[in-house]
Amino acid sequence: MIHLHNINMVFYPGTVLEKKALKNINLTIEKGEFITVIGGNGAGKSTLLRVITGDLFPTRGKILINNQDVTTTPPEKRARFVSQVFQDPRAGACPNLTIEENMALAVMRGKKRGLRMALTPFHRRQFQEALASVKLGLEGRLGTPLGMLSGGQRQAISLLMSVLGPSEILVLDEHTAALDPKTSSSILKLTEQLITEKKLTVLMVTHSMHQALLMGSRTLMFNEGKIVLDFQGNERKKLNEEELLKIFKQKINEEYTGDEFILNN
Repeated sequence: MIHLHNINMVFYPGTVLEKKALKNINLTIEKGEFITVIGGNGAGKSTLLRVITGDLFPTRGKILINNQDVTTTPPEKRARFVSQVFQDPRAGACPNLTIEENMALAVMRGKKRGLRMALTPFHRRQFQEALASVKLGLEGRLGTPLGMLSGGQRQAISLLMSVLGPSEILVLDEHTAALDPKTSSSILKLTEQLITEKKLTVLMVTHSMHQALLMGSRTLMFNEGKIVLDFQGNERKKLNEEELLKIFKQKINEEYTGDEFILNN
């Protein structure tokens, strides 16, 4: 499904600001696999996601999706098979457009854009059915500007928008980090529901050790641009959050507080 071969990402090369964000990453992600990605701040997690979505082109290496070389394919063309949800509920959508207008743009992702083409009675029924499934009372508010909604409502719509198009791969970049615990729990349940229904391949970055082990079937841990841990199967099932943090501290072999990680949330 997704194959990363010797991926390197260097920012500001040859300058005093040079930063090696990814170092010789080799990773295979099978179709339908759900991987959680954790690591300290600046470890390379979000850079990995941006390389997969096409928002960044790697300095060196090759990216294959469905055996197709997409290393230098721009994000608008990758949008046919890759969608993403951001940490900020305000990102990835247009607050001044209505709910139905935002959803119409999502339907046309990877195609020739046009609101009118996706604002048909058929699509409006599709939007209402999708919104009804999240049980937030939004199915009767298609004409409401997105900017008038709460953060949780926006994030729920962002998730729905991510699966309205033909995408096979979903990238989640700390998509519950800006939400309160109750809303975060609801969004995680919706996430699992949509992933199961659409049979998506998923990478989810999180700072929550609890989410990292609760969601998906495989966990990668990044440090200084490298994959330092890859847990799956029985090895992963035996872990709890405290043990995972302890292993990470030992792995990087330095005094580390883990302050950016969240336990039991």
